[in-house]
Order: sequence, then structure tokens, then C-alpha cells
Amino acid sequence: MRDGAWLTRPDRVGPWRELRQQVSVRSEIAGPNRVLVAVTNRGDAAVSDLALRVHLNSAVQRVEVQRTTLQQASPQAIPDLEASRVDLRLPEVSPRSSHAYHIDLY
Repeated sequence: MRDGAWLTRPDRVGPWRELRQQVSVRSEIAGPNRVLVAVTNRGDAAVSDLALRVHLNSAVQRVEVQRTTLQQASPQAIPDLEASRVDLRLPEVSPRSSHAYHIDLY
């Protein structure tokens, strides 16, 4: 990845797309200051290097992201508070598994 662009060979695009098609993302408001994001890998192979952009739709001072279970790794959160969004770089999502995260807004 360079400057937000992914540089690769053409023969790697197809397998990458097939892996990503097995991933679904769901978000919901879980309270006045909390968003729940759930990521599911329906495929038979692990998916790594996933990134999500969550638009918060309101001005916030601070964002905290926490995993919902102890067994999963925490994502890297990259907030852009001026744009009211947060980017999440997720840890590897194992085959046929789900991860969920709370985004707390302050």
C-alpha cells in the first residue's frame, strides 16, 4: 500500500476480490454515543488487511474502539475527527468467523 493506493500484479486482483466477497459488514447504533460494527467472514480462507471507514454523522471530540470479546484482537483505529469518521484496520478474520467492535463517541 502506498499513499492509500494498492499496487499489485493483475493476477493477484481476482483472488483478492474473491476473498473480499466472502466478507460482510454490519453497523448499527447501539446507544446515544456508541456504534456497533460486526464483520463476518463466510469463506473458507482467512482474510487479512481489511480496512473499514465508518462515518459518524456527528461532530465528536474523541473516539475509542474496543473489541466485544477477549478472544479477538483489537483493530487499529485511525480517527479523522474533522471529517467525523474513523478508519478501522482489522486484524485477520479467520474462516467462518465474526468479529464485533464498539465505537464509543465522546
